[in-house]
Amino acid sequence: MIVRAIKTDRIPMAPTDLPGLLVRYALAHSGFQAVNDYVGTPDLFGRRLRVTRVNVADALAAAAVFTMGEGAEQTPLAVISDLSTVVFSEHEPSEAELAALRIEPEDDLYAPLLQAVHWQPGRFPAAASAEPIQPHAD
Repeated sequence: MIVRAIKTDRIPMAPTDLPGLLVRYALAHSGFQAVNDYVGTPDLFGRRLRVTRVNVADALAAAAVFTMGEGAEQTPLAVISDLSTVVFSEHEPSEAELAALRIEPEDDLYAPLLQAVHWQPGRFPAAASAEPIQPHAD
């Protein structure tokens, strides 16, 4: 039914998960270019950008999660359309496209935060110097 409504047999998609930390939203992607690389292109004032890359997959996934809701909204699917900044493709992501999504720990803005946590299976992580997290009383 969805395929007929949008007149294609290939539906670009990004399955999502909201992890609760400042990490990825998109679990995977297909049917579109996941990263827009603006390095070397001019900014609003004509200056050449040196490091700007936009993670399209995560941006779309975050917008979809926000639209679908996290509570009682019960919206199971978000359809995003008419975005000029999304480059659609007819192939599965290549190794080079997948590599463009990888961020090495030394280049990751959030790596120090995530590495400072004492991770324990089945438990909410707590920082070494933090007090235990208390439930919110309503």
